[in-house]
Amino acid sequence: MDRIRLCLVFALCVLVASPWIGRFPIPVVATVVAWALVVLAAQRVLPYTRVWTFLVPLTAATTAGFYGWVLERRRWADRAGPALAVAVAVAGSLLVLSADSVRESRETGALLDAPAIAGLLADRVEPGDRILATGSDTILEYYLERKGIDAGPLLYIDEPVARTFVVVNTLGGQTLDDLLAELDERGELRQPELLRDFDSGRVYLVRRSA
Repeated sequence: MDRIRLCLVFALCVLVASPWIGRFPIPVVATVVAWALVVLAAQRVLPYTRVWTFLVPLTAATTAGFYGWVLERRRWADRAGPALAVAVAVAGSLLVLSADSVRESRETGALLDAPAIAGLLADRVEPGDRILATGSDTILEYYLERKGIDAGPLLYIDEPVARTFVVVNTLGGQTLDDLLAELDERGELRQPELLRDFDSGRVYLVRRSA
């Protein structure tokens, strides 16, 4: 949180100082944000957080301009500039790795225990079964096929079957009821059996009554 606040302070400095340090009185990033807000108001939509990621390079470039303007006024900048740039790049990379934000994201369908879940499924699935893993199907397909299992007929079928393995991505906010609602309602479903509870998901076996 402290890093975010620090970035916001620097971004605010850029916006305030732009008329004096840049060629344009208004930063490009501020213009883009203003236009985006007008479009959102006209469309009456609330976009996902990831929709705003296109602003990251614009904000970074604008903020870098402010840093450059500050360093140009320091005598030691010519000598220390390259080393400082490398230090910033390395520090930024380490921060991204330590945050583990890509793997922990709840917006990309990440399934952190996919290898272990695929291993469980590989030991239990039989021909004629189905795997229901909405949002996590592609990553499970990858790990299942690495184990020599043709996952296509298991993951991408809509017909009712006797046994369905349901993979609930709890990291992504899924619930068992969400996925059970996607199953074909022809025939009565028995009580789901929890096979294993992983850190990022749960695997259930659902049988259909004859």
